[in-house]
Amino acid sequence: MLTILMFACTTEEPVPSQPLPSEYEWEAPQATAPEFDAALVEAGLQEAIDVALRLGGQPVLDGYFTMLEGSDGDCPTWYEQDGNVFWNDYCTSDDGTRFDGYGFYYLYEQVPLDDSATRYDGHSLYGVATVEAADGTRLHMGGGLQTLQGYDPDNNGSIYLSQIEGGFSWTEAEGWLGEGLQPDIYLYAVDYPDWDGRGAFIEGAVGGLPGAASAVFFESNLLFTASLGAVCEREPTGSIQVRDGAGSWWLVVFDTPEEGEMQGSLCDGCGTVSLNGEEVGEACADFSSWISWEGSPW
Repeated sequence: MLTILMFACTTEEPVPSQPLPSEYEWEAPQATAPEFDAALVEAGLQEAIDVALRLGGQPVLDGYFTMLEGSDGDCPTWYEQDGNVFWNDYCTSDDGTRFDGYGFYYLYEQVPLDDSATRYDGHSLYGVATVEAADGTRLHMGGGLQTLQGYDPDNNGSIYLSQIEGGFSWTEAEGWLGEGLQPDIYLYAVDYPDWDGRGAFIEGAVGGLPGAASAVFFESNLLFTASLGAVCEREPTGSIQVRDGAGSWWLVVFDTPEEGEMQGSLCDGCGTVSLNGEEVGEACADFSSWISWEGSPW
């Protein structure tokens, strides 16, 4: 018993049979900055420019109204609140169309959005839903959109607005929706025929691009014609970020100021390219499609 008590009360630490491993220190690998390829960045930049004004909400609206043709008097269930109509249900209609979620739609007819005389017509749609027909045709909505057109009687001008937030897909879609593009973008355009003047403002992002750029981000890009007072028609204000296939974001900053004057030699359609805050070169592109459209910008 005495031997057991003496062993239990000892304060000596046991001696390990093998030496303990030394403390491990992880060393992060040194990242190598990708080499600037002007042709690749310019190709992605041009792809972004050319797709921007195609991103109106009409393809989503086409899908929504087409799939609603499969509804009946009981499915889905419709509600009205403050004059706005929406459906919210999980059901299958008589022709086999399944509705799951909710959809809210509003029709604009000669609506004033500000204190001006301009009145707008258009559509607003918001939904979190999947609608699937019996033949497998499917519409998915996970966001909202607005597409509006207004007339400015004081200046005989047309004003266009389009905004898309969230994600949409439709198996029968054409245009950008059928191409799998993923816009989260705000578009604003004007057309004043008396001055032969047009302009566009673009803000937001587009994913799912199939070419040199996998995604782009437009930041405060405003471009309009000299007939409307622009200091430069060849490049916009703001910047555009281009994400290449390897995941690098190339930032292209343009020289056109938001207000004031501009040195003529800087109006060349080119911007300064940076990667991770370091200037690496220059990229140029053709922005003429933003101010040369006719009829409607999208």
